[in-house]
Amino acid sequence: MLEQGIARFVVLAAALAPFLWFAYKDNAMHFRARKVSIGEHILHLGLGLSLAAMISMAFQGRLDTMVLWLAVFCVAGAADEFGYHRDIPEQEHDVHAKEHFALLLFVAITLLLPQLGSATG
Repeated sequence: MLEQGIARFVVLAAALAPFLWFAYKDNAMHFRARKVSIGEHILHLGLGLSLAAMISMAFQGRLDTMVLWLAVFCVAGAADEFGYHRDIPEQEHDVHAKEHFALLLFVAITLLLPQLGSATG
C-alpha cells in the first residue's frame, strides 16, 4: 500500500510540473508585460486558493472534493478570462493556453489513476 502511495505521489507530481512551470511564467508576466489591477489580483488570489485546495485533494485521493474545488476554480477562472483577459498580449495568451492545457492533463491523469490501479490489481 505504501508503494502505491509513493507511486501516486510521483505520478501526480510529474503531471503537475508542467502546469507549475506555466503558472510561474504567467505570474511573472503580471509584473513585466502588463499592469494588473487590484481587482484582478484579488481574483487571482481566489484562483490560487481554490487551485491549492483542488491540488491538495488530488494528492490525497479525495476526488469528489477535488472536483468540487475544480468547479470553484473554473467559475473564478471564467470570470478572470471574461473580465480581464480579453485584450491581453499575444505572448500572455499563449502562456495561458499552455497553462490551461497542462492543468487539464493533471486533472485527467488524477482521475485516471484509480482506474489504472483497479485494472492492474
